[in-house]
Amino acid sequence: YYIKVLEQNIVVNRAIIRLNTIQSIILTTATGSIGVSQISSIFSPHVQMSLTLIFTVLSFFLTISTGVIKVMLIHENLEKCIQVKQEWTSFITNISTELQLPKEERQDAVKLIRDNKMVYLSLLNKDVELNYRSEAHAKKHIDEEIRISQLELTNDKAHNVLKKKGINNDII
Repeated sequence: YYIKVLEQNIVVNRAIIRLNTIQSIILTTATGSIGVSQISSIFSPHVQMSLTLIFTVLSFFLTISTGVIKVMLIHENLEKCIQVKQEWTSFITNISTELQLPKEERQDAVKLIRDNKMVYLSLLNKDVELNYRSEAHAKKHIDEEIRISQLELTNDKAHNVLKKKGINNDII
């Protein structure tokens, strides 16, 4: 669950940064164009005043959008989420690899728990700021995965019943 929440948080943070970057590029280009056009004395004072107002408003929004990213530490939070997700994935991979081995090749369960206990506790203590929408979306995604798994299990059971009765599922 935590990995899914981290994945969703990474998606949200990347989208915010991407949107902010695109917005900054557009606003910077627009303000630069207006600044260059103000140099020209072709425009009437009324048009120059309007351009100055537009330039000021665009600069204001550019500063605010950049400030929001910095104040909310979105980039830093994104990097931390990626790091913590990689650590959780590594931890889970170590355990699942051990569980996939035949029973006689697995290491002792007590040793496995002892070796991984500190890693687990360390991961639980990692403080990452999570977006509420990320948690809600992750829960929805996990619920959907469970539903699909249950359907697959039901289909597998039905297939096995048909197979036992000697009925070819491909014909059906």
